[in-house]
Amino acid sequence: MFRSWLSRVELPSAAVADGRAIYAIGDIHGRLDLITELLTFLMGNHEEGMLDFLRGRSDGSAWLSYGGVETLLSYGVAVRRLPPDGSATRELREALRQAVPVTHVDFLSSCVLSHTEGDYVFVHAGVRPGRTMEQQTRDDLLWIRDDFLRARLPLPGKVVVHGHTICEVPQDLGYRIDIDTGAFASGRLTCLVIRGRTRRFLNTGAG
Repeated sequence: MFRSWLSRVELPSAAVADGRAIYAIGDIHGRLDLITELLTFLMGNHEEGMLDFLRGRSDGSAWLSYGGVETLLSYGVAVRRLPPDGSATRELREALRQAVPVTHVDFLSSCVLSHTEGDYVFVHAGVRPGRTMEQQTRDDLLWIRDDFLRARLPLPGKVVVHGHTICEVPQDLGYRIDIDTGAFASGRLTCLVIRGRTRRFLNTGAG
């Protein structure tokens, strides 16, 4: 399991550019398993929407309304309007399949729904209050909002780290931490840094 330590010595003259977080990793020496262990990739509702469209499990109408069009354009797939019928939907799906590398699909498919590290649980949207992690559904972890946000202690004994609900600045409420600062619109991407019993935030952008 990956561990991290705080340096005991600080040099006042040492610095990096404002708004940048630098993570330096030692020599990998061919250990793909270890570098992979350092990273946890969580499945989100946008990723699920893309995979469902690619695999024909949805017509893509919902996904296209919350980032799908931008995703298509980023892969070079021209789209001027939402597909008006089934034939146009199939054509758009096939165009996306041709444009997206298999490695990208494999990566998205490998993303996990949750990750537990010590007293922290990391999920995309949140958890259903009153249920254990084993009782959470895929929809809960990817889509829940109001029921989770209103709960005062959604998962006893654990701090839930989540995104999905945009906040102007990261919110640390003790029992849950929201780190979605709306990067697509704000230009501010937030990173939560946890070391031992301390935690802090790193942000890109100004403000």
